Amino acid sequence: MATPDRAAPALKQDHAQASSAGFAPGIDHADPFRDAFEHAIVPMALIAPDGKYLRVNRALCELTGRPAEAFVGTSWQLVTHPVDIDVVLAHERAALDGGPPAFRAESRLVRRDGEVVWTVQSRVLTSDADGGPLYFVAQFEDITERKRMEAALRERERFSRDVLDSLVAPTAVLDADGTIVAVNRAWRRFGERGEADPGTTGPGANYLQVCERAGSVEALAAAEGIRAILGGNRDEFDMDYPCHPPGAEGWYSLRVTPLSGVDHGAVVCHIDISDRKRSETQLIEQAVVDPLTGLPNRRSFVERLTEAQAGPAGRDLAVLFLDLDRFKVVNDSLGHQSGDRLLAAVGARLQEAIRPTDLVARFAGDEFAVLCRGVRSEAESVAIAERLANAVSVPFSVDGDDVYVTASTGIALAAEGLSPEDLLRAADTAMYRAKRWARPHQVFDEAMRVRSAERLSMESALHRALERGEFRLHYQPAVSILDGSVVGVEALLRWDHPERGLVLPAEFIPVAEDSGLIVPIGRWVLEEACRQADRWQRFGRETWLSLNLSAHQLTAPGLVEEVEAALDTTSTDAARLHLEITESALMADTEGAARVIRSLKRLGVRVSIDDFGTGYSSLSHLKRLAVDTLKIDRSFVDGLGREPEDTAIVMAVLGMAQSLGLSVVAEGVETEEQLAALRDLGCTTAQGFLFARPQPPDSVGRLLAGRTA
Repeated sequence: MATPDRAAPALKQDHAQASSAGFAPGIDHADPFRDAFEHAIVPMALIAPDGKYLRVNRALCELTGRPAEAFVGTSWQLVTHPVDIDVVLAHERAALDGGPPAFRAESRLVRRDGEVVWTVQSRVLTSDADGGPLYFVAQFEDITERKRMEAALRERERFSRDVLDSLVAPTAVLDADGTIVAVNRAWRRFGERGEADPGTTGPGANYLQVCERAGSVEALAAAEGIRAILGGNRDEFDMDYPCHPPGAEGWYSLRVTPLSGVDHGAVVCHIDISDRKRSETQLIEQAVVDPLTGLPNRRSFVERLTEAQAGPAGRDLAVLFLDLDRFKVVNDSLGHQSGDRLLAAVGARLQEAIRPTDLVARFAGDEFAVLCRGVRSEAESVAIAERLANAVSVPFSVDGDDVYVTASTGIALAAEGLSPEDLLRAADTAMYRAKRWARPHQVFDEAMRVRSAERLSMESALHRALERGEFRLHYQPAVSILDGSVVGVEALLRWDHPERGLVLPAEFIPVAEDSGLIVPIGRWVLEEACRQADRWQRFGRETWLSLNLSAHQLTAPGLVEEVEAALDTTSTDAARLHLEITESALMADTEGAARVIRSLKRLGVRVSIDDFGTGYSSLSHLKRLAVDTLKIDRSFVDGLGREPEDTAIVMAVLGMAQSLGLSVVAEGVETEEQLAALRDLGCTTAQGFLFARPQPPDSVGRLLAGRTA
């Protein structure tokens, strides 16, 4: 290698002073190269073998922002980025050691203001006549803008790659020929799960050929759709297909869209829709299958019934509608989970008992329906009903307990020419008739049809009655047995029918309860009775007002709020309002009734059990329900003085009420003999025709003014 102090012949050894033109002292200023060097538009420099600048031109000064004096006599390393020094130095040493005299290398120059300029440095080593090194002629090409664009391109590529990899769905980008140019991580994992060769599904592979080699109907359809996108014949393409990779099964949705702003390119996504497909399958199953028993549900049953009726044997059908008796008792005593297990067991038992041609379905709750084919007579349908009844009568084992159930069955024959819904309605009507008459089964007949039509007519008339204001309230006083004074009145509903006159509640209340109209009718009764009680307050009497609540009202949402609103609107004293609930309604849902009663008691309202003694309540129920009054049913009062059993029952009720701190009202008192017996037994309050019949408000007002009945 040449020694650092070795100088070129055209240069003198004295470098003590630099010229303003950027030439080292001792240079021949007559050198014709001088002007060309100085005014060249390409940044240039002469660099001595020791690495010091000998000359620089104006272009290099402008590029680096440094004057010529700052270069001459200094090492090129001082203006070169530290990271690039070793690369350039290696080339320089190789040239000085006899290697190639010319080299190119990228290097960064540091401007005077600290800014970095990217350059491609081209050097050629000149030699003297003896072959000794004179100096390097260096040219610098400014590639800063190119580097900036390359960095921006790399950033865009990195961003695109990150975006692509962030996509959950396996995604690939295709060029105009269908060749894969980029894939994301999910795509690679997708191929790995399918045990695909990366070379056949990764960048460089033609995806159209991949699909065609697969050969399945779905793969060929995918290739056709992708080709249409690449050819510009479609704006989008999607298809759902099953995928069965080893160890897993699922569904995917193929989505293909053209690349925005790029002709004949496409983005291919495989979106996992397995969860959605499973949900859809579950929804379909739920739409036709009862999830608890696995039996067909109502919708499926009606569809099968419709198909059967449309067939050649469409008139040889029977529909049996089964409802378990007192199933609520099972739920209340064993819990709902045990009740569900019992229903599932009943469904399985019915499935075993039906004929191969029959169909059993669960409708709702404890209701089941059976479609029987090839039934040509009532006797055949009854025989099937009896077989099913016998099947469910065998005790069930539920959580280690033997549970006995019975079913009431309604039967309707398709020979009657009914539609599917009418046939089901007929079987349902027959079932309710069987339950009401305590029979195991009942066949729908013409009489039931007439009664059903009458019931429907009654329901429509009740709707109109509520809208037209045809309901009236009569009031029956309750009196003190001690002095005959009126202590309270009970509001009783009447229907002032425009054609039939006054209709008693026994005729229309059951229809109102079954149809749900009892709730709005009961709301009207509550508001009207409270308004009337407000009018009677001028008499200054501390009489209470009692209203009857049906089981439907007791369980309807908003009852407590309605009572509170009626009290506030009419300024009725809550303590004067007695709400009567039948014993059977309380026992139907003891826990639910207890919650409602507690809420009513918080308002200050008093609660009575009506028709006490006819249900199945116990001392524990009475204590939990926290009622205020027991009303002895008229069936027990009727035999007082004649029937020892009735006397004993009334005596027991009075004794129980006294021990629990409850008041008692005897209903249906019609004779002096009954009154005397009640007085002897210690009863203090009674109602009945002996004192007063139910009367319109004006008549009761006069009675209250007189203070005695």
